[in-house]
Amino acid sequence: MKPTLRDYIITLAAILVVFACGYGIGHQVGSSPRQAATAPPEMPDTTWEENVFRRMDTELALTPDQRLEVRRELETAVEKIEAIKQLSRSSVRQELADFHQRIAPLLNSNQRSRLKKSEQALQPFPRPVVPPGSQ
Repeated sequence: MKPTLRDYIITLAAILVVFACGYGIGHQVGSSPRQAATAPPEMPDTTWEENVFRRMDTELALTPDQRLEVRRELETAVEKIEAIKQLSRSSVRQELADFHQRIAPLLNSNQRSRLKKSEQALQPFPRPVVPPGSQ
């Protein structure tokens, strides 16, 4: 049995209805007000340490004595993390400098001069001294 023009029109109408319903539902869902996120909003002017402390204080319902101890432990952890970060940065910078040295013989003089510019960017620059607790 061969489809008639009426069958094509009905099929087209059904497809249009499905798309119209999808558009309507999408519009309804997209314009409805969102519920507040379950995680507490992060303050843009605070450090990650403060965010960690606030989250722990909120989630664990710390007592005042526990807050003091947790704050001390967090400060110790921050110092260790910063030392690890600095060591990692130095190691990465050294590995990149070694990489430059290894590939230099493979390059022509023009490429080597451009590589030198890149190598100079790897040189450590002095970091400002920030007193502890002033962050």
